[in-house]
Amino acid sequence: MSQHLVIRLGTGDDSPINYAVVEDTSESVIESGVLRNTDELSLLSAYFKLDLIVLQSCNNFFFKTLTYPKRFNPSMKSSIPFMIENEIASDVDDVEVVVLNIRGKEVDIMICDKSYQEWVRSVMTRYALMPSKMMVDVFTLPFREGKISVVNLAGEFVFRRTQFSGMCLSQQLAIKYFRGLENPPSFYCLSEFPFDAPKEDAYVIMPMASMAFGALSSHITLTDAQRAQRQNFLLGTVFKPWIKVAAVLLAIFVVYYATLVSNYFNYTGEGKQLKNQLIKVFKTKFPMVNKVVNPMAQFKQLTNQPGESELELSFVKRLAELLGSFTSKASLVDFNYDDKRRQYRFRLAYREFDDVEGIKDALNNRGYRADISEVRSEKDRNTVLLTVEEVNS
Repeated sequence: MSQHLVIRLGTGDDSPINYAVVEDTSESVIESGVLRNTDELSLLSAYFKLDLIVLQSCNNFFFKTLTYPKRFNPSMKSSIPFMIENEIASDVDDVEVVVLNIRGKEVDIMICDKSYQEWVRSVMTRYALMPSKMMVDVFTLPFREGKISVVNLAGEFVFRRTQFSGMCLSQQLAIKYFRGLENPPSFYCLSEFPFDAPKEDAYVIMPMASMAFGALSSHITLTDAQRAQRQNFLLGTVFKPWIKVAAVLLAIFVVYYATLVSNYFNYTGEGKQLKNQLIKVFKTKFPMVNKVVNPMAQFKQLTNQPGESELELSFVKRLAELLGSFTSKASLVDFNYDDKRRQYRFRLAYREFDDVEGIKDALNNRGYRADISEVRSEKDRNTVLLTVEEVNS
C-alpha cells in the first residue's frame, strides 16, 4: 500500500496548514489535522519520506472564462493579462497566465501571482521537500455538472464552481455572496453549509482527508495544466514543431528500438513513411552525416559508442538495456521527453511497488538520477511515473 502526505498551504507563513496522511489502496486515513503556521511543518517530519502532494489555496488564483470575437488561438494569449488587469490586484507583469481549456471562441484561464509561487517554493526548500504533485485545492473536489461542490475546511468554505474554476470564502462572505445571486445555485455538499438552497448531500467525516483522496485521482495539477496548455498551443506556436517530434522519436528509440521498427517495417507503405521521418530526425540530430542509408543502424552506431569503462557507455544504450531487463516486473504504458530539463519520463505499470523501487535504486546506483512520483492505483493496474535525468550522454 502506498502512503501519501497531502498538505494544503494558505496565503503565507502565518496561515493555517491543513494536512492528511492517507493510504490510497485501502482509502484509509492515518492522520489528519491542522497546523498553525509553516513553522509547525516540522511536526510532520516523520512523514517527509512519503509521497508528497501540495495543495495551494484557490484564494491565490484567479479563474475566468473569456470570450473572443473569433476562435481563440495561441497568439491571443498575450492579450489576456490586459483584458483582466482591472479585475486583479497584481501588476500584469507579476502574474502567470495558464490556459486551462479552449472551446472555440471561449477560453478558461487561471492566473497566479508569481510571488506566491516563489513563496511556495521557498517553503519546500526550507524543509527539503520534493512534491510529486502541486495543485489548486478546488480541483480535489468532485465536479458535478450544474452544481457547485463545497466543503468546510477548518472554517473556510472551498467551492468548485465549474470544471475549471473555484473560490474560497469565509462562512459570512459565502452567505452574502450566494444570497446576492439572482438565481440560487444548486450545491453538492461534502459538509454542512448554512444556506437555504437546493443541496445534494455527500457528507464526509474528515474534509481534508477527502480532499487528499481527491488529489490522488485529480489530473488538473499545475504541471498538467501547463502541459495541456503547451499541447493546445503546439500547432500554433512560433517554435519549430520538429523539436518536440525529435524528442519523442528519440525516446521511442530508447524503449522501443527493436520491436517498434521491426513491426512497422513489415508494412511497406507505413515503413517508407516511418523511414522518411527517421531520416529527417537523424539529419537534425547528426547534421555532420552527409548520407543516411539505414537510419536505425547509423543512429545506434553513433549514440552507443562503447568507452573504456561502463560509465562511458552512452546514456541511451545503458538506459535501454536496464529497462529491458525489468520488462517482466514493470511494463511501459507511456513516456515523454522534457528537452529543457533533459529528462525521460516513463509511466510504468507494475505488480509490486518494491519492483519499481528496485528499478529506481538500480538506476541511481549506476550513476543516473532517477525518481518516482505520481503513484496511481487504477481498477486494472497500478502505475507510477519514473523520471530519469539524462547524464553521461
